[in-house]
Amino acid sequence: MNDRLDAPLNLQCEFAADPIGVVRLAPRLSWWVNDSRPAEMQSSYEIIASSSSYRLNSGYGDLWQSGLVEGSTSANATYAGTPLESGQTVYWKVRTFDSDGIASPWSLPARFEMGLLENDDWCGDWISTPLSGSRTRPGSVPVMRYEFDLNKPLFRARFYLAVAGDYRLFVNQRGISRCVWPGVWSDFDQVLYFQTYSLEDALQSGNNTLDVLLADGFYAGQIADRARNAYGEKACLRSMLKLEYEDGRVDTIGSSDDWRWQASAVVAAETNSGEHIDARGGRWYPALPQVHDTSIDYLYPEQEIVVAEAEPNTLAAWQPVEVLPPLHTELVAQNFRGPETVSLLRASHLPQSHMDHEIAVQYLDFGRTLVGRVQLQLECQASDGIKIEYCLNTEFTQPSVDSYTSGESRMQVFEPLFAVHSFRYVRISFHPRKTAVLDVLALQIAIPELLGMRLDTDHVGLNQLYTAMRASVEASSFSVPFRGLAIDARLPEVLTTQTWLPTLAQHVGAYELVRKWVTDMRFVSSGAQGCRGLVPDVPGLGQTGLEADLAVFESFVDTLWSIYRYQGDVTLLTDCYPQLRASVLSYQVGNGGYIRTLEKGDHSAHVCPGASPWVSQLVATCAMYGRLLTAARIAYVVGELADVAMVEGVATQVRDAFRARFVTPDGYLAAQEPAAYVAALFYRLLEPEEVQLAETALIEAVQADDFEVRLPASLHHAFLHVLTAAQRVDLAYSMLLSPCGNLWLDGTLNTDASPRDFDITKLGVLQWLQEAVVGIELAGDLDVVCHQRLIIRPRPLLGTRFLKSTPVRSLHARLATTLGEVEVHWRIHARAFELQLTLPPSCAAVVVMPDGIEQSVQSGSHRFMMDFDAGGDGIPTLLELTGS
Repeated sequence: MNDRLDAPLNLQCEFAADPIGVVRLAPRLSWWVNDSRPAEMQSSYEIIASSSSYRLNSGYGDLWQSGLVEGSTSANATYAGTPLESGQTVYWKVRTFDSDGIASPWSLPARFEMGLLENDDWCGDWISTPLSGSRTRPGSVPVMRYEFDLNKPLFRARFYLAVAGDYRLFVNQRGISRCVWPGVWSDFDQVLYFQTYSLEDALQSGNNTLDVLLADGFYAGQIADRARNAYGEKACLRSMLKLEYEDGRVDTIGSSDDWRWQASAVVAAETNSGEHIDARGGRWYPALPQVHDTSIDYLYPEQEIVVAEAEPNTLAAWQPVEVLPPLHTELVAQNFRGPETVSLLRASHLPQSHMDHEIAVQYLDFGRTLVGRVQLQLECQASDGIKIEYCLNTEFTQPSVDSYTSGESRMQVFEPLFAVHSFRYVRISFHPRKTAVLDVLALQIAIPELLGMRLDTDHVGLNQLYTAMRASVEASSFSVPFRGLAIDARLPEVLTTQTWLPTLAQHVGAYELVRKWVTDMRFVSSGAQGCRGLVPDVPGLGQTGLEADLAVFESFVDTLWSIYRYQGDVTLLTDCYPQLRASVLSYQVGNGGYIRTLEKGDHSAHVCPGASPWVSQLVATCAMYGRLLTAARIAYVVGELADVAMVEGVATQVRDAFRARFVTPDGYLAAQEPAAYVAALFYRLLEPEEVQLAETALIEAVQADDFEVRLPASLHHAFLHVLTAAQRVDLAYSMLLSPCGNLWLDGTLNTDASPRDFDITKLGVLQWLQEAVVGIELAGDLDVVCHQRLIIRPRPLLGTRFLKSTPVRSLHARLATTLGEVEVHWRIHARAFELQLTLPPSCAAVVVMPDGIEQSVQSGSHRFMMDFDAGGDGIPTLLELTGS
């Protein structure tokens, strides 16, 4: 690789490459500086934005010419040009200047397209059909169609689609979206997310058809185990098609009574409980391609639609839609990524079958918990039925169910279109004389690349843990925070999001999705009934709901702080600050004694299993103290300086109340429980002389209980950080990996080296892995964002025997940041520890080797070696590491 300054890479607008549907009036632009020379940084940059690619290539920024902007950050440069309008496309490029003021080449062109910025920018009615279910039963799913002719050359086509429910979009008998679950949940009384589709490549000269298969989704369907019709009685849609021709003319077509509908083969569809398809009578249904292997190439085929209608396929065979009164909700563009089919899996064991009277019953085990559905290749006679049951246990208690009735005798493929199941086991029932099940594939649904870190070590258990962690996050981080993967637990749980959402917010790939959840939590804390009604098992919620409000506040403040520190988003802090301030004042009034009280039966993340309510109160009070200090930092960052002293004053009152109730005069904690020690140490509520007492007591308790430590969900990650701060990183490794503890790997390790389940409330463990094992930490506090300054301090196991397991001797990690990739590779050789580090431009770090020696470095690649025998420093050799 040549050491030189090249054109910037990875140009993004609002954390996405070439996005369409941008709704921020002043979009934020980011890029990676492309400079392979060591110790280089961006000293300034220049951006040109134009209304056409021709003007941009000519160097004419008719929308914006930033001029030379000094600064080393390459993230969140705010567009400051001509005000932008709905649907407008902006072409832009950037160049950077190094520390000597020498310019890079201009980047390749990038672009972004504005969405519909105001509700008034929409044209079109809300339309639906007469089909509807009830409070207890779903109705049939209609397909809604719009036909139009295209008779002149097309330059661009945009289709804006807002659906209160769930849907699948087909254009000219082809599936359009990679997303398999576009029906985004929100508090529909407040906000409804719409999608923007680019259709110029899908449309054709002459006749064109738009088909929308419209299901109830979360709007009118079942949400977890709650009743249907939470927001409305039936799904509906609003759309706008904008056609821009090469001659400059523009046609804008809104949804109206020109649309038609007919019943589809989907006779019932519930996201959670299952889907039922009856293809008899030639009902509308998309025919799927046959799959002969587990190649991912099949996932986005050109899907032919079989429309074997009773009459010829003309508009005369369709019925007029219903035009509805307007929905009084804000339409907001969806900028976060939806779930996709990411992998195809076969059963891990040969199917087991038996006969139940004349019905064949086939059992399949896919080896681990999945979120998704199955696809069957069938050869069946007309009107024959097959049932697929999904469950997390072999007893098949309360399974979710899909069913399919064939329309004709032939080989065919069945795959649900709307149902999303949590399962490991599948039971298939069919008539063996009429139906042959030729193949079964599980389709795993997830949102890929949410986590920006890749990790590979020589420790099989650690690799499995990380793989399971990624899979769990990607499989459960949909458009709503899940309480769990089981059917009755699919709720927008706010009480435990504090355990994992702030960690996810640190990763740039999850930014837009986390921002959506912040919006959800703002609705919860503002009393929006449509959102509050979905929060489970909180006594008094809807009346006072103080504990739920405090849980929202804790998750709220930590998540916002993560977004600011790791993504540099100050705007979100400013927007949310009034609610943070109100929560601080609410806590001050609602907890006059400043001790956090927990109601009986509370499901807070602070409740400690098997411990007294007193311990849970101690833990919750410590957590509130920490969140108040974070709220004070936020007040400082957003410029509310008068509030800094107020919030810190409330935190001081909480600390004083904590010490008066929970710390004895001789410096011991009154509650002799590991959870109490971890909470007091992690949130720094003890005086220096008391810290050693608490650390000693905690370590003794851990060793005495043979690593079987019970902690509330809110302290899973804190435990490892506390052990590390106490200079017992060996115990932290053991708690994470050792078979004698199994605190983290319980249920994750598998004899066939495949990942199983991972409790997402333990995602905070990822932060400890990144900071302590990989060794990447953010330096500073208020003044450092976006990984501009780091501490690189890996903590390998040196000088101690790893308890009943194998030490990690080799590690390779990559972390994607807003500045570029940080790469860490360390190894333990026979007589040395070696560290290789690559930092992106404009990033600096202090490297701390295991012997404590520090060295400051700038961007570029660096290599460090610590000789175990040099200087008589006492660092042991590898023989001592393994106990050989």
